[in-house]
Amino acid sequence: MKEEKKGLTGFFEKWGAFVAIGLVVIALVFLLTSPVVLFETKFKPAGSDDAIKNHFSANLLGLFDPKYTPVWPAISIVSLLGIGAICNLVSFFWKKQSDSVSVAATFAYILAAAMLFIEKDLFANFADGLIEHFHGSEFGWGAAVAITFLVLAAIVSFPGNGYSKDASAKTIAEDGILIAAALVLDFIRIPLQVEGSINFQMLPLMLIALRHGPAHGFIASGVIYGLLTCLTDGYGFACYPFDYLIGFGSVAIMGLFRNLIFSKKYDTYNVPGELFILLAGIL
Repeated sequence: MKEEKKGLTGFFEKWGAFVAIGLVVIALVFLLTSPVVLFETKFKPAGSDDAIKNHFSANLLGLFDPKYTPVWPAISIVSLLGIGAICNLVSFFWKKQSDSVSVAATFAYILAAAMLFIEKDLFANFADGLIEHFHGSEFGWGAAVAITFLVLAAIVSFPGNGYSKDASAKTIAEDGILIAAALVLDFIRIPLQVEGSINFQMLPLMLIALRHGPAHGFIASGVIYGLLTCLTDGYGFACYPFDYLIGFGSVAIMGLFRNLIFSKKYDTYNVPGELFILLAGIL
């Protein structure tokens, strides 16, 4: 008789399909209640020199409205989420083919996330001829948060899950929470008297590097978060290698000071550790 694994490893091996479905439900809630696409109209009334701008947002339900854009992108996203959830259920009840079906669920969630990545561009391509005085569109924060949960659902759905140790499940969950927090903090900006603003998006990324080291910090901050925020900023992939991969990936420097900050000589906060945090932050 096969011994049942305990702890988080056993939990995810047994209930991972339902965890993935739960993550998808959370993503769907954000898609239905939060902005997926932000767009602007601009027109100049007759006899006036000033243009009037109006800003709107559309959630997933809004994208089903033909007056905005063709409904096939929204239908595709919902269909992929449904296919992924069905595959998760099949993998749970049909153990002989669980690996194959789990791979299908992973790909369904990745494709749905990819559709969300390009939804802004699809919207812009079609809305220009459907929305009067359409001027432009931007990536909505609801889509960014939903993509984070879909990526986590894809990871959880993948056969084997990579949870060779209990800490693996904790690490993935922790990364997802901190990356999502950084995405939200990116939208909470403090304007400066000069042009520009500041925010606190780097703090959650610094925590990842501090807790798991420089390599892990670079992947989470530069690769994953850098890609997500590059898409939300709308400057295009040409900016990704330097402004995002290296820019946010440099948070990994914090991980290089990990052993100095958490010195074995001290059991709690200490002045040398705080100085090393300051030095790493400056670098």
